[in-house]
Amino acid sequence: MADLVTREAVADDVHPILAVLKASLGETPLLRRTPELWSWKHEVNPFGPSIVLVATSGERVVGVRALMRWRLTTPRGGIIECVRPVDTATHPEFERQGIFRRLTMEGLEVARDRGIDLVFNTPNPKSGAGYLSMGWREVGDIGVLVRPRVGSAVVGSAQHVPSLGEVVPVSKPFQPIDVPDRPARGLRTCR
Repeated sequence: MADLVTREAVADDVHPILAVLKASLGETPLLRRTPELWSWKHEVNPFGPSIVLVATSGERVVGVRALMRWRLTTPRGGIIECVRPVDTATHPEFERQGIFRRLTMEGLEVARDRGIDLVFNTPNPKSGAGYLSMGWREVGDIGVLVRPRVGSAVVGSAQHVPSLGEVVPVSKPFQPIDVPDRPARGLRTCR
């Protein structure tokens, strides 16, 4: 690990980052790790560009930690600037060298320096153990409330997986459910 260097990612790192994500996490027909998806998620995110750090060994990217920007509103209308750890991986050839921990701790320092108020996550069991070992704590389940927009729908099938942003015609018109606004009881994603 002597030659391991961590730094913020640059534009030329996107393809090597995607290679690490594919090698570590794989991909499926429904989740193809493409430059377009990466850009949509981390560069043109409506809440701002993600904080992305990489670990390199020589010229090779061997680890990645992305902290995706998020913004929450409080019941009284306040704004909380957040990040959510996503797209984090260590290349299988470099596992068990502390890369996950190092990128996470350095990413949190960068987030703090940039005025981020809160970090939240929904880790899988494997990464959850790593977070708990770094002093993170479980605070409970995240409630989900979704209100579909009227007039469009995106659907897929085993034969055709829609690409990002593709609208696929459906056989029946979309019938929205009328859900009245209700007072906020907790933090919500800004719309």
